Amino acid sequence: MPQPVSDTVPPPPGGLFLSTDYGETWSSYSNGLPGFGSPQVLAVSIQGQDVFAGLTTQGAIGFYPSMFYSSTINRDSWKNTGQGLPSLGISSIYLNNSSVFVGIGQEGGLWRAPISEVTGVNFSGSSLTPSSLKLSQNYPNPFNPSTTIDYSVPKRSHVVLIVFNIIGQKVKTLVDTYQGRGNYSVIFDASNLASGVYFYRLVVGLNSISKKLMLLK
Repeated sequence: MPQPVSDTVPPPPGGLFLSTDYGETWSSYSNGLPGFGSPQVLAVSIQGQDVFAGLTTQGAIGFYPSMFYSSTINRDSWKNTGQGLPSLGISSIYLNNSSVFVGIGQEGGLWRAPISEVTGVNFSGSSLTPSSLKLSQNYPNPFNPSTTIDYSVPKRSHVVLIVFNIIGQKVKTLVDTYQGRGNYSVIFDASNLASGVYFYRLVVGLNSISKKLMLLK
């Protein structure tokens, strides 16, 4: 006897995913996003090491209100920081050094909030408009096989970030380009390197800063 066909179509799987090897492999990056329904990520934006996502969720009775969440790269712990936004789909997110702009579809318009008022957003304890050259300790450290390096550039300059082995040989160039004033993050993937101590050096104009990192496999 034929089975009855349900009128309810299950929503497609959703969520956010992260790759640290240029798209070769992917892992879920949705810890802390809503557990009900199926989260549909509509927009993503990054400022320094902080990640912002606009999403909605679809269950059996339709769409739930739109939500604005924030997290930190490589820490995968999301917080709902979009209280006050209309219950319509978020179509775009843009950030500058002082504000967050969120575009809402279906006649929702454009919304703005000062970054300082977006509850729960962690900007790594650094100034949004850096006044000096800074190179942070990589995290995690020790690491395997990838780690994140944060740095700050006080004005538009030619920026070079290079990793060396313990005898001073260059093993990887992470950055070699002109960059404007701001805070930056780069992921160092050491999958093809042996365990040991390495050094990374940030060179901006005539100034340079070096730090040590450790790869443990």
